[in-house]
Amino acid sequence: VIFDGSLRDTVWYSTYFKRLRREFPGIRIAIIHIIADKHEVLKRAKERGESTGRVVPVRLLEESMEQVPKSVETLAPKADFACRVVNRSGVEPYLERVESATSPPDSVPLTWDLVQKLWTELDRNCDGHLSFDEVQEALQSGLLTQEVLDSVDLDQNGSISPFEFTKAKEAARDSATIKYK
Repeated sequence: VIFDGSLRDTVWYSTYFKRLRREFPGIRIAIIHIIADKHEVLKRAKERGESTGRVVPVRLLEESMEQVPKSVETLAPKADFACRVVNRSGVEPYLERVESATSPPDSVPLTWDLVQKLWTELDRNCDGHLSFDEVQEALQSGLLTQEVLDSVDLDQNGSISPFEFTKAKEAARDSATIKYK
């Protein structure tokens, strides 16, 4: 699930993250905060407004540039992955850690390869379950957090069985299905 937003209402997002975890066991929540220099943001917004007709008031852009970093710092500890992408003109985008984030842990290098791996299958041998070793590797590499594991690992043995995957899928399906009486 990708949700694009300013994260300005941290109380609402904190509640929303909890609800997502409760209703969709195994969901991993990431915050990817894109930043740029103020003058570049204003210049890009002006150019975009001229070409698309969608004009964003400068005051609103400035408020967002002030508030969003604070929101990211508040919400990052509640996410399973958080980073910043620095997007400056003339420079290849690069990653920075979010100071308050607990994942990825400081022991894990923050690289584009790590970001790419967030979207790959954790079941290395494709046998339909995550063994204790696969889970430990995912935890240590920053691809999985204990909170995500706990939401799926019903017997709390450090692995995820096919039965546990099935129960998580059923819970997610039930949460996403409208039931008519």
